[in-house]
Amino acid sequence: MSKYEQLALDLGAINVRTISAEELVFDPRVRLKCIGCSEYGTWRCHPNLPSYQEAIEMLGKYQEILVIHDQDRDRLSYVARTVEKEAFLDGNFFAYALCGCYYCKQCHLSSKGPCTNPDYRRPYCYSLGINVFDTVRPLGLPIQVLQSKDEVPNRYAFVLIK
Repeated sequence: MSKYEQLALDLGAINVRTISAEELVFDPRVRLKCIGCSEYGTWRCHPNLPSYQEAIEMLGKYQEILVIHDQDRDRLSYVARTVEKEAFLDGNFFAYALCGCYYCKQCHLSSKGPCTNPDYRRPYCYSLGINVFDTVRPLGLPIQVLQSKDEVPNRYAFVLIK
């Protein structure tokens, strides 16, 4: 188990796996689904992020990517950002977390002006075209379409290490 996998588990993640860029599944239809989301058009979603092709090219440069699984979005975001910071301090200067941002209870950037905590902002993996379902299923991690709002979702973050 790598140092970063152990750190993610120590911080409370349910599961963690290390993959390479070749194991990421991209699909342009993922970005199509974004259009109906309330976050669409904000800083963390296209059109304010790299294009689909640019995302594939950028993420394709990584040899080590952590897939972190949790059911609590706040904890998942914290774990991913903490692993990113540790990897960066270890000399992986392109380390970056794709985990969304849940630092503030209400996002000020979307409604009230500039972001009050820009160091915590991270885009969603979906906004770059990553098909999370088809990426995590071969890893034996749980994911399914929720049938009701009462079900607990399985959430995923990706930390690009090196």
